[in-house]
Amino acid sequence: MRIEKTTINNQEYTFEIYIEERNNAAVSLRRNKIIIRIPLSINREEQSRHILQMKQWAVKKITENPDKFKKREQKQYNSGDLLQINDEQFLLEINYCSNNSSSGRLISNKIVLNISNFLSQELKTKHITTLLSRIIAKKRLPLLEKKIHQLNEQHFQKKINKIFFKNMNSRWGSCSENANINIST
Repeated sequence: MRIEKTTINNQEYTFEIYIEERNNAAVSLRRNKIIIRIPLSINREEQSRHILQMKQWAVKKITENPDKFKKREQKQYNSGDLLQINDEQFLLEINYCSNNSSSGRLISNKIVLNISNFLSQELKTKHITTLLSRIIAKKRLPLLEKKIHQLNEQHFQKKINKIFFKNMNSRWGSCSENANINIST
């Protein structure tokens, strides 16, 4: 992987360039990252041409719609917040402790998080967001499984191995060759 930095509309972006075993060239835009994937099988000149074209395309897209690719501020959660998830409401309790790791659990309709004091504020916020996502996903997984099986029976009649709720940033969901279904929280 090769990493390059650039500034577009006064915001810094990272180009991650991968030259790998693949059949086609691809580019994807993230909040502050542009990922370029190039086939190893083409010559260096062709690789460079693809990379240049993809960089130009990405810069054009970001310039045309800068708000779409601006890095979002992470939501701040506080102890005592009420979280509305579909038809359910949860009370959030956040405790800061001297553990090396963070943890969380659901007790009735109360989400209790124990967040390590040894983390930076940015990492504390990330831990809170991740733990909330996992706890809600675990609670909602049976409902999700039921709905997916109903839709499968109605439309596809395919074998489903496992269903996962995951915190994915770039897609709503995916299916694997092993008949696993991943749905983004």
